[in-house]
Amino acid sequence: MAGKGPDPAHIVTLQSNLIEEFGADRNKKDRLGMSLETYVTASAVLLAVFFAVVGLTALIAVRRSRSRCTHCGAKLPAGTAACPACTGLTPPDAAAPQDRESPSPLPGVVQLIATGGPLVGRRFPVPSQGLSIGRHPDNDIILADQLTVSRYHAVVTVEDGQHTLYDRDSANGTWVNGQRIFRHVLEPGDRIQIWQSQFAFSTSHTPPPSPPPVPVDRPTIHVTGEGFCGYYLENLIGRGGMSEVFRALDASGRVVAIKILQQTDPYLVEKFVQEGNQIGPLLRGHANIAFVHEFGKSPDSRLYIVMEYIDASSLRKVMRREMSEAETVKIVGQVCSALAFAHENDIVHRDVKPENVLVMEDGVAKVLDFGIAKLTSASTVTRDKIVGTPEYISPEQARGERVLPASDVYSVGVVLYEMLTGSVPFRRPPDQAGYGAALEIVRQHLYADPEPMRKRNPSVRISTRLERATMRALKKDLRQRYRDAGSLCRDLGYRDRARATQPPLRAKRASLTVLQGPRRGTVISLTGEPLVLGRFELGSTDTAISRRHAQVFFRGDGYWLEDSSKNGTWVDDQRIYGEVPLPIGARIVIGENVLRLDPT
Repeated sequence: MAGKGPDPAHIVTLQSNLIEEFGADRNKKDRLGMSLETYVTASAVLLAVFFAVVGLTALIAVRRSRSRCTHCGAKLPAGTAACPACTGLTPPDAAAPQDRESPSPLPGVVQLIATGGPLVGRRFPVPSQGLSIGRHPDNDIILADQLTVSRYHAVVTVEDGQHTLYDRDSANGTWVNGQRIFRHVLEPGDRIQIWQSQFAFSTSHTPPPSPPPVPVDRPTIHVTGEGFCGYYLENLIGRGGMSEVFRALDASGRVVAIKILQQTDPYLVEKFVQEGNQIGPLLRGHANIAFVHEFGKSPDSRLYIVMEYIDASSLRKVMRREMSEAETVKIVGQVCSALAFAHENDIVHRDVKPENVLVMEDGVAKVLDFGIAKLTSASTVTRDKIVGTPEYISPEQARGERVLPASDVYSVGVVLYEMLTGSVPFRRPPDQAGYGAALEIVRQHLYADPEPMRKRNPSVRISTRLERATMRALKKDLRQRYRDAGSLCRDLGYRDRARATQPPLRAKRASLTVLQGPRRGTVISLTGEPLVLGRFELGSTDTAISRRHAQVFFRGDGYWLEDSSKNGTWVDDQRIYGEVPLPIGARIVIGENVLRLDPT
């Protein structure tokens, strides 16, 4: 009604509603404020914890990074970032100060004491489970950044109460007391040499290690005019650092050549005969490979090879005279043909050099020493001598890695470069002694590019095609180099007329049956392709089994197994190191797993 004021009761009701709404909003705001405060506080706490963890992790990382030298792998003294042991690539004797005393052995501990090289002065106790040595961080003794040392180079194991050193089929060898070894039962005072590093084996009963014995050249063990294992030795026709070669007659009067190796180590004898008799028959029948009749050992455990007698000069001697491009291509093409046939049979020569190639009067070339370079001829710089010829080694071998067919190609490239220019790509510095010169050659194989051929020898006359093929063979990167000798042979323009009388053997089908382990009952087919056996393949969670514990592959006329683990692989109750053939029925033990090789 007009002119009438508001109803007092209505006003009271509105006030009450406003107060309630205001109170509710205030409560909401209070609750919201409390929630925001709680959220901010919790977030601050979480961020503080996060940054504390990050800081602690960074601190641990820094301390760990400082705990080892980034160059040599040696542990650093507490409170310092400088490595007192790291002296670069210098002769081992110069790595330690001359007035430094030999470290004394720890009482009651079987150990290896570093007496030379980057780790000099350090002691490494040998636990019951063994001690591994190599470049990979998984090893107990890490020889990081040391040229020619393999990832898993050697291992000390405890067998029947004795400490035994095994070379794990390393690319460049393990040495004890000046002799290359594959298996050696350690005695107190033994000196172990792996590239620049030297170790003395010590027990609680031995005094500080004494200086290593001076190597003594072994005298000729056989003379002409006497019998040897059913052969009559006519005359000595060659002598090298590890062998002597005789012209001889067999029982029927046939002329043969016998190479007698100066080795008696039982493990080497067994491995030599085993691999020689596997590899030798595979390469018979190729016109450019010296025919091998027999691998064996004499009653006094001397290793020997009986091969066809070739009345020819070494390529080293032939290279002393001027050679035409056509003659060079003919010789190198035959070498590539021989290597290609070997590569098809999964065999790598490992030691291609002019001394291992013979050239007959009619120009036919023959390649020698297939399958034994791994055991007898690897190029290595030891404490006091150079073994082999570092001028021809591939970058892979210089790094201590597995050699491949492409590694042979690199060595052929070195030979080809030398034949065309008159010198190898990387020559020994005239102002350095033998040891330092060898180190410099190895460095150049790894890091330096060969000088252009026309710059090395301006008078050289070669086709662009031949020059391009030679330089490609010398590429450091395996992806840029020829994959195998057959590819190089084709690019040289050589027409291979040396047809092998027998083709490469095809892989036999077989299988691995899992007898024990998480995948018990599983049958794994083998088709000739390499098969990796590791934690994943075996379905195991056991960390003692490596991710790439072992590998089964086909070679020649049967399957082989290669161990690359830290904790070991057993074949027929024997721990194996490196590569071994697998007979049908062989039982393989990897951790908790037992497998058997069965025919298919």
